This record gives sequence, C-alpha cells and structure tokens, in this order.
Amino acid sequence: MEAKNGNFFSQLAEKVLPHPIRPSLISICPTMELVAVVTEDEQVDVYRFGGQRAFSLPRRRLESTIRSLRWKFNGVYLAVGWQDGSVDVLASATGSVVQSLSHTTSSPHEAPVACIGWSMHFIDVPAFKQEITAQASSKAPKAQPESLQTTEDWDRKTSRVSLEQFLDREPNWETLDIEADLPNILANMDIQAELPKLRPLPLLPAGSAYKPTISAELFASQSTLDSVLAVSQREHYALGVLLPCHEDLSIRPVFFDCLQIGTIKLPHQWNFKTAKPVGHGSHPFSCSELLLAEVPPAVQGGDSKHRLAIIPLTLRFMQTSGGNLHITTSRTAHLKYMLDYITGAVDSIAHHFNTSQDLPSKFIRNAEEDLKEKGQGTFVQMLYHLAATGNCPPTIKEWLVDQLAERGHKRWDHSVAHGYLKVIELTHRNLLPAIDRCSVLVTSLRGLAKFHEDDNVFSVSPDLFTKVLEVLKCLRLLAHNVLVYTQDERHQFTQFSKWLRHEIDVQAMDPDSASAEETLERDLSLDTMQLLAYIDGALTQSKLRAFLSDEATVAPATKPSTCSYEETKKQADRFDHGAALEPETLKIRTHCSSLRQCCEKVFSEISAFQVANTSMNCGLVIEDEETSVTDIRMIDEQLEISNSLTTYVLCVPSSANNEIRLHRIVHAEIFDGIKDGVHANESITIHLPPGEIKDAKFVDDEDLVIIFTITGNDLLQDQDNIHNAADSCTEATNILRISYRGDSLPSLPSAPAPPSRPRDPFILHYHPRNSKPTTSTTPNLTPLASMELPHGTAGTNSALLDLSSSDHNSPFKRFLMASFATSQRFKPFRLDVVGREGARKIVLLGEDLRHYRVFGMDLDGDEGGGGEVEDGSRSNGERDQGDVVMSG
Repeated sequence: MEAKNGNFFSQLAEKVLPHPIRPSLISICPTMELVAVVTEDEQVDVYRFGGQRAFSLPRRRLESTIRSLRWKFNGVYLAVGWQDGSVDVLASATGSVVQSLSHTTSSPHEAPVACIGWSMHFIDVPAFKQEITAQASSKAPKAQPESLQTTEDWDRKTSRVSLEQFLDREPNWETLDIEADLPNILANMDIQAELPKLRPLPLLPAGSAYKPTISAELFASQSTLDSVLAVSQREHYALGVLLPCHEDLSIRPVFFDCLQIGTIKLPHQWNFKTAKPVGHGSHPFSCSELLLAEVPPAVQGGDSKHRLAIIPLTLRFMQTSGGNLHITTSRTAHLKYMLDYITGAVDSIAHHFNTSQDLPSKFIRNAEEDLKEKGQGTFVQMLYHLAATGNCPPTIKEWLVDQLAERGHKRWDHSVAHGYLKVIELTHRNLLPAIDRCSVLVTSLRGLAKFHEDDNVFSVSPDLFTKVLEVLKCLRLLAHNVLVYTQDERHQFTQFSKWLRHEIDVQAMDPDSASAEETLERDLSLDTMQLLAYIDGALTQSKLRAFLSDEATVAPATKPSTCSYEETKKQADRFDHGAALEPETLKIRTHCSSLRQCCEKVFSEISAFQVANTSMNCGLVIEDEETSVTDIRMIDEQLEISNSLTTYVLCVPSSANNEIRLHRIVHAEIFDGIKDGVHANESITIHLPPGEIKDAKFVDDEDLVIIFTITGNDLLQDQDNIHNAADSCTEATNILRISYRGDSLPSLPSAPAPPSRPRDPFILHYHPRNSKPTTSTTPNLTPLASMELPHGTAGTNSALLDLSSSDHNSPFKRFLMASFATSQRFKPFRLDVVGREGARKIVLLGEDLRHYRVFGMDLDGDEGGGGEVEDGSRSNGERDQGDVVMSG
C-alpha cells in the first residue's frame, strides 16, 4: 500500500486485548516482531505480531506500579522501571529477569523511574567516523563491469558497516580496519575464549535455604550463560549504557547491563523541588547523554507549572580512560557476573550436600532415640560393634527390619550417592572453572592497573587485585579439598551401603533357615577398613561439613579478615590430620564473602573514578509553557562544524493542541557547558488545521510521525484520498510524516550568510531563537546565557510553517500518510516507532486502549500485511469498507 508521496504503509499485525492498557506504556521491539504493553493491573505483557503472548512480568506487590518501559536498541533486553525506583531487565529471548537494579538514596522514599534510556558510545570516535560514515573509500579498487565481477567484488559491495548495522547486530569487524598499537592488541586478547565453556547452574527449588541471586536464571541455561559471559568484539570499541532516570532527576548509569557506578544528581545550588525527565537522547559519536526534563518555572506563581529543558550528562571519563575503557568496564562487568556465578555454584554444592544428609539424619535420629531410652549406647557404637563382630543388638535389629527395611535403604542409598555425585560434578565442572576464569579476569585488570599506576587512566591500586587473587587461590585450594574428601567418602559409602543392605537381609531371615546360612556365606567383597572408617566418621561427622556448612557460626566481629593462602593451606593440612582448627578457617562461604568484599572495593574505586569524571551541571531551557507531547533525538548531520552533533526536540504546547514546535540545537560532542558547547539554537513552529495532536515521535534521522485528529470535512472530501465510509465524516484521525531536518546548515553567528535560493515551502527553515527582553535583574545577557539553567527562560521563535489551510491544494496533504475515519471502530490515540533502515515500523494504539495495529512504513506492497483485518479493511490498499485510508 503506497501513498502518492512515496510513503509505504502496510499493516503487519493487529491485536485486540482483553483488558485496557496504560496508553503511555506501549513499545515495539526494534529488531524482533514483539510489542510490549502494560496492563492496568501493572503487568508487562509482550505479544508477538501473530497475537500470541510471548512472555509476561507479573506485578511485584499490590502497591507496585510501572512507570517506564524501554527496549534496548538491539532488542535483546526490555527494561521496566518501577515506582519504588528499581529497574527489571528482561531477556527478550526467554522473558526471564536477568538483572534487578535497585535505587539507593538517602531519602526514605525512593524516586520512581520516570524514563529509561539505552545508549552506546564509541570509544575512538574519529576512527569510527572515518570507517562507518564514509560512503566510499579512496583505497577501494575501481569497480569492475558486472560481467567481469568476482565473488570478492560482490562481498566488497556489502562489506561497509553502517551505524544502523552496528547498533542492530554484530557487523563484519574486519571491514572497520581500525588500527591498534601493540599494547592495545595484547590487552584485547581474549584468553577467556580459549577456556572451556562454563556449565549452567541448576536452579534451586523454591523451598531451599539458599536464596537465589537475580542472576540465577541467567546461569540456568547454556544459551543465556554464553550470551552473558561471551566477550563481544563490540565491547572492544564501544561502551553500552543503561540509563534509569528518576523523577528527582537523579541518574544511575549502568554499564554493560550490570555494572552500576553510582548516582549522578543535579547541582545542589539549583534547588529544584520538582523535576522530572520526560525523554532521553544519545548518539554513538557523543559521550554526552541528553535528558529532556520538566523543571520548575523561573518565576514561582506564574501561569506555567514547569519549563522544558535539555540537560546533558557527560561521561568525561571516556576521554580520560582512552582505549582502555572497554577493558576496564567490560571485564569489571564480567567479574561481577563471575562473582554471582561462584556464589551460585557454592550454594548449589551446599544445597545438594545438605539435602543428601537429611534422610540419613532422620533414620539415625530415630535409632538414637530408641537406644537412649534403653540406655544401650550411641548409634555409632552399636553399628560399629555390628560391623566388627557380626553380633547385632536387639534394638539395632528392630531398627534394621522394622524401620529402615529394604525400601528405606533404597532411599538412603539414592539420596547420599546422588548428593556425593552432584557435589563432585558441581565442584569439578562449575566451581573450579569459574575460579580459573575469574583469576584470568582479575589478572588482566591487575596488569592494566600496574601499567597505568602513575597516571589517572585506571585509578585502582594493583594491591587490591592481588588480594582478590589471594582469595581465589584459597577458594581453589578448598575446592580441591572438597573433591578429595567427597571421593573418599563416596567410596566409603559404597562399602557401607552394600554392607547395610546385606545386614537387613540377614536380620530379616530366620537364623536357622537355609537361606540365612546362604546369605551369611555370600562373599560381599567388602573393604572392611573403608566400612569402619565411614561408620566412625562420615556417617555422622562428614569432613565436608567443615567446608560446606553455613557461614555465621561465629559473631561477625570475630570473623577473620582475608586469610592468606599459606595460613589456609596450613589449616587444611592440620584438619587432614585430625587437629582442631578455627571454625571459620575452611568454610568456602567465608572465603566467598571475603571475595565479594574485595571485589566490592574494586567496583567502588572504579565507580568513584567514573562518577568524579561525570558531569551534569548545565541545561538549556527551550520552552516556558506546559507541554502535552515531547520527544528528543540526537543525530549526526555531518556539518562543517568539527566535532558537533545536532539534537532535535519536538513538543506540543498544552495551550495549542494543533501546534507542534521543533527545536534544533547544534552542540559539541562533549556537551558539558552552554557557552562553549552550544553552537546554534534554532526552532520552527508548525501550525496544523483545527484539531488536536494526540501523539508525535521521531522515526529516524529524517522524519517524524504525528497522530492528528482534524475537525471539519474540507480536507476529507477529496475522492482520491478517502472511500465511501468516510464521505460523511466531519472528523478523521490522520497519520502525518514530516521531514524535520530542514536546511542542512544552521544559522551560526560566525558563519557567512548562505547563498540566496528559492525557498521550498515544504522544507522546514529554522530560525535562531532570540532571548526575551532583558530586565533590570538580567541585564546584558547573550541569547544563550538568558536560556541557561537554573534561572533561564526560553527564547522567542519567529519561524512558522502554516499547514492550517483547508483548501484542496493545502500542503497539509503532502505529509498525509493515512487517515482513519472516526466513524470506524479503530481510532489511533498513541504511537511508538522504530527507525531501522528498511524496517521502519509503527504501532498505533486505539482510543479504547485495547486495540492496537502494527504497520510497516517502508515495506512494499508485497511484503507483509497482505490480509484482512477484523473490520473488513484490507492492508494491501484495496478500498472496500475499511477504515484505513491512504492519501497522497
């Protein structure tokens, strides 16, 4: 289905939900055919284009509410912001929560997450600009005629890597051809790729005494585990950032989806009582994140309740750290995952061991009670006597025949044998490889810390990493001890189980019968020494308990600090010879706590350095009025101004619902000041015919889309644009697509006047914003200084594009993509768009808040949407009793 202006608009999906949803919380996945919505019951539901529900996230508590929803730019994760300030990150492949990020503030009430941003920042921007944005290379060989081309020529055509491809998937890195010196090459060597893959960890049951971490589901399957621990080549060149923005305008940057660096706040002297972020913009070429925020008015008691401003958050450490940023950040993030993995492995080992001992303990406890009542000694003494002499006391015989019996023995044997097997498997396949991988990460970080010990690139002491390696050595030693003792006790238990089954059979028979004599004479091939060793030791006092028992058997104040490897080895040797030792010395969980403490110090020092080199201390006011619709987008217009980017902001003032204002701010890539950071500040106002703008969004770096309900039927009577179903309508909801880029060059104060040329009435011509008349309190201010936060006000705008004419030749029709007659069932109310090249999609939510449709914006008529929808309208352009009207 194609409009006359060249825009395609094909229906791809339609869904009628059973219950209304939150209109501001609907989002379409950028790379997969998924739509996320939030119900009025505060549950996230994700639907496929086919209508099936892919997965959902239930409400946490009765008082929990969802405040924001955002897909990652590559569609891998979905972030959900809650009222209590926390953020859940869901994997789109499985629907499981892979991260739960909490907000810690000094205030008693957590600030809700007002909006969420995902971004990626290139580390070596000049190199990427040269390789990604270049359309042709001077080094490229001259193209051959088609008849003489080889497969290498074909590959060369598609070998260029665009910015869209980089954000969307893993590009062909060889085509980037980014030069690196020897230190960087050595630092980028991924030793982890040569290590064996880590095995997934089994999920512990709900009733387990060990509370699983939020990463437990990540480690439960091989696919998700590999995706988390695999080192992407993208991490060598770019920094991925998740940006939860809270209603108090406090920001918590999260790197590589798991590493939090702390909270960034507005300058205290601004003293904003109320402030709320409403949008987020970023670009891979910039190390600044731009927040679109509502801030208090400059003059209290005025007509407006807030101003609209853009506030940059600049990650200056990206420049300070240089090419080593990806190493420090990505490997620190992986270290955090490995810390959770080791903890999970230890919990799983302890769980399986303790569970395997529950049933035998129950049987032994019953026998002990009977023996205590009769004053016949302990259970171990009686069983040892039976094994050594063959004489079975009556109480033990009764226990063997009546309480334990054959069925109880089978359960005992299965429980203990399975427990020992799981301890061996988890220690050998999970814990030890994880410790080795963790050691590789820490060693590489220590080497980097030593290399930069005398500068500020990586401000962490190498001694701190040495302590971490010391704890890892202790853990490796204890894990090997666990393997040795488990193998010994497993062999001893095999002998004990064989003997116990034999004694049950003997004691259950008549001593004078022939079968009893045959059973007694049967050769069991028992290792008597192993049998007696198990009864005297592991039956009730397993040596594994010294390693796997729970922590905190002593007061925290008496717990040893990080124990040296030599001391731990000395204590392990004494324990092997039966000597007494400190109760916490050999506990793996104690050393895991020490490991976490040391790693937290590493994380805190790295975070402190990054927070100190992050600034959010300026802002530019762009509107003094209240707005009902806003959006922001940062793009690279490749202007002659070096190292600059352009940010566009759209807003609809609440006082004029048929008016859309576009702001164009040209600023430096490192945007941390208004005076030196802003090169141009322009705007234009677009007047539409009488009606109401329901919603508006930027689609890509060229166009924006508007939902506009128009009143009056002058524009609806053109028979080329509507069908009979809309002939009698006096209203229609229209989808407009407008190119917002306008002139290619901004109006810079220092730039020469552009050559005169005919003005195209359909191209936006932005004009510089002027400061409002100065008063006695603000004398002699430059236009930008008068618009700067905290006391600035928005400048005036003189540019205007008038589309309000209602005649048949109105330019309004040039931008019209589709029209939905209000007499029909579906009336668009809210929208969300994704702007991937060649796959631009838009989801429209109806006024009933239950019905949504997904359209492709640049698919030809043969791709997708070629079927009927419920009300009879056809998505392939046929005009027969439908409510989707294409116009040109």
